[in-house]
Amino acid sequence: MKKDFDLAIVGSGFSASLLAMIARRLGLSVMLIERGSHPRFAIGESTSPLNVTICHGCCR
Repeated sequence: MKKDFDLAIVGSGFSASLLAMIARRLGLSVMLIERGSHPRFAIGESTSPLNVTICHGCCR
């Protein structure tokens, strides 16, 4: 397992997973730390496919 990461994210909820995806697209190495299983589902943690594809220039 790699020991050095650019970014460590604690939790794998919707926001954390989205942040990890954006960081990876920017070329960062990411460690996502979750005590439960991933992916997990929680009521209210959803998005439409259109929202995921919209980029405001931050991940290019």
